[in-house]
Amino acid sequence: MIKNGIQDSVAFTDKGPRKGWRTPLNIINDSEQRDEEKEGSRGPFASERGDEPRSGMPNGSTYLYTYFGARYMDHELMTMWLSVDPMADKYPSISPYAYCAWNPVKLVDPDGMEMDDPPTKLKNIGPVIPQSDFIGWNHPGIEENCNAYAREQMSVAGYFVGGGADKTNINPYNEKTGSNEAEFNKAVDYIKSSLGNGIPVFVGVDDREGAKNPDKTTDHFIVIVGMGYDEENGNYFTAYDNSTGIEEAGTSDQNRLYVDYENKRIQSKGRFPNFYAIHDATRPYTVTQVRQSRKKKK
Repeated sequence: MIKNGIQDSVAFTDKGPRKGWRTPLNIINDSEQRDEEKEGSRGPFASERGDEPRSGMPNGSTYLYTYFGARYMDHELMTMWLSVDPMADKYPSISPYAYCAWNPVKLVDPDGMEMDDPPTKLKNIGPVIPQSDFIGWNHPGIEENCNAYAREQMSVAGYFVGGGADKTNINPYNEKTGSNEAEFNKAVDYIKSSLGNGIPVFVGVDDREGAKNPDKTTDHFIVIVGMGYDEENGNYFTAYDNSTGIEEAGTSDQNRLYVDYENKRIQSKGRFPNFYAIHDATRPYTVTQVRQSRKKKK
């Protein structure tokens, strides 16, 4: 039932459903919402926008809501959105106001668009290639380009990879089309699985606008050798960057590619600590292609 712009509905508490909770409809007009989005301030919780209590509700009551990007949430209930789920047609058996299908302990919905399993922390795996086996720039007998050096890095570990047009390649990002969610998920799963089995992974990265490679995106090649988690930025993969002849820089633990689950990208937060990444590249690395690691025949 709707009276004076207020809809009667049912809310759930730890003791079961609570009848008669009233959901405000169209509390905020479009211009007000746009103004608040422009402010860009964030509350103490992930992706949220905190607001002051608002008045003007029936019986002189006030309420506190939080903007998450697609919808507002009631601060008292914390399991109910204040507007209909944009993806409601996908879940016809669940209330369109429900947060994570009434299961906020197991699921997450960071922006009010769609619920999902929270990302798990990556297991800490150190370099699957010893630092002493690092192949740095000016290594004898190798053509001086990053592709050749990264291939040799894979070779000393007992693996080889196909070319850029190999049908098994995974392509999570392209400058023209942006991130590809399906390919991003495949890339993350493949790298995790490979490292878990002690296998390094050859990847291409974007580090500037345009590229000479066929995909017009990949500028550089590196080898992923480890993974882990840090409290500040989350899950990451570590890499050997063969663009430098200095072992400490090429194998640095700070050569991190973070897994950005929101934007569906695997990318560094800043520059890798070597001359090429700092002076030649014009932006941080973003993984553009992941090539299958194939065992060399003895």
